[in-house]
Amino acid sequence: MKKIIGILLVIAPFGFILLGFWFLYKLLKRSKSMEQATSKEIDYSFIKRFETGTGKPILTIFRNKIDDNVEGGYGHVFGTYSKVGHLVGTTITSEQAEQFFKSDIKKAQNIYMPYLDWEKLTETQIQAVTSHAYNTGKRSETIVKLLNAGEIAQLRKWWKTHWISSGGNVISGLVTRRAFESELL
Repeated sequence: MKKIIGILLVIAPFGFILLGFWFLYKLLKRSKSMEQATSKEIDYSFIKRFETGTGKPILTIFRNKIDDNVEGGYGHVFGTYSKVGHLVGTTITSEQAEQFFKSDIKKAQNIYMPYLDWEKLTETQIQAVTSHAYNTGKRSETIVKLLNAGEIAQLRKWWKTHWISSGGNVISGLVTRRAFESELL
Protein backbone atom coordinates (compact mmCIF):
# COMPACT_ATOMS: atom_id res chain seq x y z
CA MET A 1 0.00 0.00 0.00
CA LYS A 2 2.86 2.37 0.87
CA LYS A 3 4.42 1.58 -2.50
CA ILE A 4 1.20 2.49 -4.36
CA ILE A 5 0.85 5.74 -2.42
CA GLY A 6 4.50 6.55 -3.17
CA ILE A 7 3.95 5.95 -6.90
CA LEU A 8 0.82 8.08 -6.89
CA LEU A 9 2.67 10.90 -5.16
CA VAL A 10 5.28 10.79 -7.91
CA ILE A 11 2.78 10.52 -10.80
CA ALA A 12 0.12 13.00 -9.55
CA PRO A 13 2.12 16.20 -10.23
CA PHE A 14 2.61 15.10 -13.84
CA GLY A 15 -1.14 14.60 -14.16
CA PHE A 16 -1.74 18.14 -12.98
CA ILE A 17 0.88 19.44 -15.38
CA LEU A 18 -0.77 17.59 -18.27
CA LEU A 19 -4.17 18.90 -17.22
CA GLY A 20 -2.74 22.43 -17.17
CA PHE A 21 -1.32 22.02 -20.68
CA TRP A 22 -4.63 20.64 -21.93
CA PHE A 23 -6.53 23.61 -20.44
CA LEU A 24 -4.04 26.08 -21.95
CA TYR A 25 -4.37 24.36 -25.34
CA LYS A 26 -8.18 24.64 -25.21
CA LEU A 27 -8.01 28.29 -24.18
CA LEU A 28 -5.56 29.18 -26.97
CA LYS A 29 -7.61 27.22 -29.52
CA ARG A 30 -10.78 29.09 -28.54
CA SER A 31 -8.94 32.42 -28.59
CA LYS A 32 -7.57 31.64 -32.07
CA SER A 33 -11.05 30.68 -33.34
CA MET A 34 -12.47 33.97 -32.04
CA GLU A 35 -9.61 35.88 -33.64
CA GLN A 36 -10.25 34.16 -36.98
CA ALA A 37 -14.01 34.69 -36.72
CA THR A 38 -13.71 38.36 -35.81
CA SER A 39 -10.74 39.23 -38.03
CA LYS A 40 -12.92 39.39 -41.11
CA GLU A 41 -14.40 42.81 -41.72
CA ILE A 42 -17.82 42.78 -40.06
CA ASP A 43 -20.16 45.74 -40.46
CA TYR A 44 -21.01 47.25 -37.07
CA SER A 45 -22.43 50.53 -38.39
CA PHE A 46 -25.85 49.59 -36.98
CA ILE A 47 -24.33 49.79 -33.48
CA LYS A 48 -23.25 53.36 -34.22
CA ARG A 49 -26.83 54.21 -35.26
CA PHE A 50 -28.28 52.70 -32.08
CA GLU A 51 -25.72 54.45 -29.89
CA THR A 52 -26.10 57.95 -31.36
CA GLY A 53 -29.42 57.90 -33.21
CA THR A 54 -27.74 59.11 -36.39
CA GLY A 55 -24.67 56.95 -36.85
CA LYS A 56 -22.50 60.04 -36.49
CA PRO A 57 -20.26 60.42 -33.44
CA ILE A 58 -21.18 62.69 -30.57
CA LEU A 59 -18.07 64.82 -30.30
CA THR A 60 -19.00 66.77 -27.17
CA ILE A 61 -18.62 64.63 -24.07
CA PHE A 62 -21.82 64.56 -22.02
CA ARG A 63 -23.37 63.15 -18.86
CA ASN A 64 -25.87 60.35 -19.46
CA LYS A 65 -28.30 60.92 -16.59
CA ILE A 66 -29.94 57.48 -16.98
CA ASP A 67 -26.87 55.63 -15.71
CA ASP A 68 -24.75 58.62 -14.60
CA ASN A 69 -21.94 57.81 -17.02
CA VAL A 70 -19.85 60.30 -18.95
CA GLU A 71 -20.02 59.38 -22.64
CA GLY A 72 -19.06 60.51 -26.12
CA GLY A 73 -18.33 59.21 -29.59
CA TYR A 74 -20.43 56.13 -30.28
CA GLY A 75 -21.52 55.45 -26.73
CA HIS A 76 -17.98 55.24 -25.37
CA VAL A 77 -18.06 55.39 -21.57
CA PHE A 78 -15.26 57.44 -20.05
CA GLY A 79 -16.39 56.61 -16.51
CA THR A 80 -18.95 57.64 -13.93
CA TYR A 81 -19.81 61.29 -13.48
CA SER A 82 -18.41 61.29 -9.94
CA LYS A 83 -14.99 60.23 -11.27
CA VAL A 84 -14.68 61.96 -14.66
CA GLY A 85 -17.35 64.66 -14.54
CA HIS A 86 -14.68 67.24 -15.35
CA LEU A 87 -14.66 65.89 -18.95
CA VAL A 88 -18.27 66.96 -19.60
CA GLY A 89 -18.35 69.68 -22.26
CA THR A 90 -14.94 68.87 -23.72
CA THR A 91 -14.70 67.59 -27.26
CA ILE A 92 -13.11 64.69 -29.09
CA THR A 93 -12.33 64.35 -32.79
CA SER A 94 -14.07 62.02 -35.23
CA GLU A 95 -10.85 60.03 -35.42
CA GLN A 96 -10.78 59.61 -31.64
CA ALA A 97 -14.44 58.53 -31.69
CA GLU A 98 -13.57 55.89 -34.30
CA GLN A 99 -10.61 54.65 -32.24
CA PHE A 100 -12.80 54.40 -29.12
CA PHE A 101 -15.42 52.52 -31.16
CA LYS A 102 -12.93 49.93 -32.46
CA SER A 103 -11.53 49.45 -28.97
CA ASP A 104 -15.03 49.12 -27.48
CA ILE A 105 -15.99 46.54 -30.14
CA LYS A 106 -12.99 44.41 -29.10
CA LYS A 107 -13.93 44.78 -25.42
CA ALA A 108 -17.49 43.71 -26.23
CA GLN A 109 -16.28 40.62 -28.09
CA ASN A 110 -13.94 39.74 -25.24
CA ILE A 111 -16.90 39.61 -22.85
CA TYR A 112 -18.11 36.50 -24.70
CA MET A 113 -14.78 35.27 -26.10
CA PRO A 114 -14.09 32.28 -23.81
CA TYR A 115 -17.71 31.16 -23.68
CA LEU A 116 -18.76 30.78 -27.32
CA ASP A 117 -17.48 28.68 -30.20
CA TRP A 118 -16.84 31.60 -32.55
CA GLU A 119 -16.05 29.36 -35.53
CA LYS A 120 -19.62 28.04 -35.50
CA LEU A 121 -21.28 31.46 -35.32
CA THR A 122 -22.58 33.18 -38.42
CA GLU A 123 -21.51 36.74 -39.16
CA THR A 124 -24.91 38.06 -38.08
CA GLN A 125 -24.79 36.08 -34.83
CA ILE A 126 -21.40 37.65 -34.11
CA GLN A 127 -22.99 41.05 -34.81
CA ALA A 128 -25.88 40.34 -32.41
CA VAL A 129 -23.68 39.12 -29.57
CA THR A 130 -21.20 41.97 -30.03
CA SER A 131 -23.99 44.56 -30.10
CA HIS A 132 -25.52 43.14 -26.92
CA ALA A 133 -22.22 43.21 -25.05
CA TYR A 134 -21.36 46.66 -26.46
CA ASN A 135 -24.64 48.01 -25.11
CA THR A 136 -24.83 46.20 -21.76
CA GLY A 137 -21.18 45.68 -20.92
CA LYS A 138 -22.17 42.29 -19.55
CA ARG A 139 -22.34 38.64 -20.55
CA SER A 140 -25.62 36.76 -20.39
CA GLU A 141 -25.43 33.11 -19.33
CA THR A 142 -28.71 32.49 -21.16
CA ILE A 143 -27.27 33.77 -24.44
CA VAL A 144 -24.21 31.56 -24.00
CA LYS A 145 -26.26 28.48 -23.13
CA LEU A 146 -28.85 28.82 -25.89
CA LEU A 147 -26.42 29.90 -28.62
CA ASN A 148 -23.98 27.08 -27.86
CA ALA A 149 -26.89 24.61 -27.85
CA GLY A 150 -28.13 25.93 -31.20
CA GLU A 151 -31.52 26.84 -29.72
CA ILE A 152 -31.90 29.89 -31.96
CA ALA A 153 -35.72 30.09 -31.98
CA GLN A 154 -35.82 29.99 -28.19
CA LEU A 155 -32.98 32.51 -27.99
CA ARG A 156 -34.77 34.93 -30.34
CA LYS A 157 -37.89 34.82 -28.18
CA TRP A 158 -35.89 35.32 -24.97
CA TRP A 159 -33.71 38.05 -26.49
CA LYS A 160 -36.69 40.31 -27.29
CA THR A 161 -37.89 40.36 -23.67
CA HIS A 162 -34.66 40.81 -21.71
CA TRP A 163 -32.17 43.64 -21.24
CA ILE A 164 -34.83 46.16 -22.31
CA SER A 165 -35.01 48.32 -19.21
CA SER A 166 -32.87 50.82 -17.37
CA GLY A 167 -33.49 52.14 -13.91
CA GLY A 168 -36.54 49.88 -13.65
CA ASN A 169 -38.22 51.41 -16.71
CA VAL A 170 -38.69 49.73 -20.08
CA ILE A 171 -36.88 51.86 -22.66
CA SER A 172 -38.38 51.87 -26.16
CA GLY A 173 -34.93 52.28 -27.76
CA LEU A 174 -33.75 49.11 -26.00
CA VAL A 175 -36.87 47.22 -27.08
CA THR A 176 -36.15 48.26 -30.69
CA ARG A 177 -32.46 47.35 -30.39
CA ARG A 178 -33.13 43.90 -28.87
CA ALA A 179 -35.72 43.18 -31.59
CA PHE A 180 -33.20 44.12 -34.28
CA GLU A 181 -30.45 42.04 -32.66
CA SER A 182 -32.76 39.03 -32.30
CA GLU A 183 -33.40 39.10 -36.04
CA LEU A 184 -29.65 38.83 -36.61
CA LEU A 185 -29.63 35.49 -34.85
